[in-house]
Amino acid sequence: MKKYSKKNSTIIVFAFLFFISIHNNSYADNTNVDSKVSQTNATSTENFILEPQYTGAVGSFSEGLAFISGYFIDKTGKVVSHIPINYYSYSRDGTYEFKDGVARIKDLSSYGVIDTSGNFVVPMKYKYIGEFNNGFAEIYNNGKFGFINKAGEEIVKPQYDGFGGFSEGYAVVEKNYKYGFINTTGKVVISLKYSISRNFSGGLAAISVPSNIDFKYGFIDKTGKKVIAPQYDKVSDFNEGAAVALINGNQYIIDKTGKRIAKSERYYFYESDVFNDGLFRVTNTDLNRDAFINKKGERISKYYTHVSNYKNGFARVTGEPDFLTDNSKIGFINTSGKEIVSPKYTSAKDFSEGLAVVELNGKYGFINTNGKEVIKPKYEDALSFSEGLAAVKINGKWGYIENPLKKR
Repeated sequence: MKKYSKKNSTIIVFAFLFFISIHNNSYADNTNVDSKVSQTNATSTENFILEPQYTGAVGSFSEGLAFISGYFIDKTGKVVSHIPINYYSYSRDGTYEFKDGVARIKDLSSYGVIDTSGNFVVPMKYKYIGEFNNGFAEIYNNGKFGFINKAGEEIVKPQYDGFGGFSEGYAVVEKNYKYGFINTTGKVVISLKYSISRNFSGGLAAISVPSNIDFKYGFIDKTGKKVIAPQYDKVSDFNEGAAVALINGNQYIIDKTGKRIAKSERYYFYESDVFNDGLFRVTNTDLNRDAFINKKGERISKYYTHVSNYKNGFARVTGEPDFLTDNSKIGFINTSGKEIVSPKYTSAKDFSEGLAVVELNGKYGFINTNGKEVIKPKYEDALSFSEGLAAVKINGKWGYIENPLKKR
């Protein structure tokens, strides 16, 4: 039998300890959590409500709780509950955020749902669970979709080939390439007969039917009645009483009766986009640049490399690429199309609670709706404000700062 030298034994022990270290770092680290969190009540000159101390994955506060690498804390830093699984997979996609008292969690292969005490409402048995909306969430298993309520009850067992989620009390479902709608009891209320259907928005849903070699779009109401006959080559969803529609190369703004209230230049547009704050995102395909139009079909902003949809009265806009680096900077415009801050930031998030995260020279800070840097870029990373607090990272550790616009 081969004998190991003392040197080899040392290498083996080191390798074993290294493996254990990597293994433990892949799991929720709950060691000495309570003693660690108990020291977080002091507020620094930087308005830290919870001092920088957390490593790994962190989330924003939702319903008074925030996810911290395997457990949830309240706003005093107290550990409220732990993730009831050995391994978790974290991403900022709405998982680990509480809504109506429940939160979705996931590992590498499955999803479940827990309550605020960390108890399972839904065990880890689905391949996917969608975000809860009005108390319901889609589920996916074995190639089929269904949905559950927030108590974890299967209202509809996985049986559909496609599922659009609930909107205004109805959900689009698809089976054998035909689309229809179900209500929150799982009952089919509009039969599966359309070639394409989209969710209800503004009381109407876009549907399409075959027409010669292509499809034509129209709109139905919640009784299934065709309010706007299928005739358009492309339509957006309704919001704020208006939608964009394309027919025979002409582009119009239409109201919910089908009346064409304005004509615009022909632009490319995303069918999923809607009017927000009276404005709609469009793309000039000749210039390959984005802008916004109003309900009169008038362009109200200059062209940008890219624009995001309006949120809370402001839209992110991307300027022209730098000639040397090909990198573009980001700024913001208001609903008049006026720049409140010209494109100068490396990255930016939408406004939340009156402030937006911005990145400059590799550091993160916050601007207000006038474009002023209320918190200078000095952090290594930052999340948007939620429930009065924002997670920020400094010296490799995360803490939570108070919104300076809403100081207690």
